[in-house]
Amino acid sequence: MSQTDTSTLAFNESVVKQFRIVSLITAVLLLVQAALAGRGWFIDYDLIKVHGYLGNATFIVSIGLIGIAFNGYKRGALDRTDLVISVITLILVTSQIGLGYGGRESKVAASLHWPNGVLITLLTAVLLGRTLPRRN
Repeated sequence: MSQTDTSTLAFNESVVKQFRIVSLITAVLLLVQAALAGRGWFIDYDLIKVHGYLGNATFIVSIGLIGIAFNGYKRGALDRTDLVISVITLILVTSQIGLGYGGRESKVAASLHWPNGVLITLLTAVLLGRTLPRRN
């Protein structure tokens, strides 16, 4: 194996690991947001603000996810599916923020906020699962 092959392999492993970590961070943020939303709705409404702050943090992390996915796709470490799902996730997270703010005044926006969050969580789980090591 040449030096170039070794460095390419190391880069690919690094990108996949970064993608896995950022996917995991996204998943944890989503889980905490769901818990805060439930507690905020039924116990202490001030937790809804924290839920929103974490939503904004998820937006930033989602941008990073696309950056890693694009870089990994360009180098062959990740495939088109990883990139497309990352882009769709960012689009849904962006709309989730709008639905969250819009839900203050609109029952329709509030009613769409929850299922959109479930969809974001499912896509994040798919991304995370795609980066797990494969058993032979």
